[in-house]
Amino acid sequence: MEDEVRDSLARHGLTEASELAGYVPIDGGLLELYRSSHVLLHASLTEGMPQVIIEALASGLPVVATAVGGIPGAVEGNAVLIAAGDTDAAVEAVAAVARDGELRRRLVTGGLVTARRQTLSAETERVVAFIEAARRPARAPSAA
Repeated sequence: MEDEVRDSLARHGLTEASELAGYVPIDGGLLELYRSSHVLLHASLTEGMPQVIIEALASGLPVVATAVGGIPGAVEGNAVLIAAGDTDAAVEAVAAVARDGELRRRLVTGGLVTARRQTLSAETERVVAFIEAARRPARAPSAA
């Protein structure tokens, strides 16, 4: 779909302001790319929970993403969500992040909080607490 994306960027006058990097390995500059970018656009028709979104949030990068799968719950309101397949909405959302400093500040600040809640340590603590709660004997109902 690269040609279609490039055509849409051109129609909206965003060719010079965009880069379609393709696959970038984590040990091949991915973190630097997050830190030097202005916004992450994650467009998908179906999704579980893409780690790239949490990585971007943790890097202080505002996110625009399609509202599919686990994305809306995972971003906790700290990303601009758009309908899957709506190219015009994607372009408008990216432009909004670029022109609205308050929106950008809110997304960055909130995104960092969201990412901190989803670290390996935080997830491990939640799993341990769940297992410990499941191992406790159930209380018998009291007779009335």
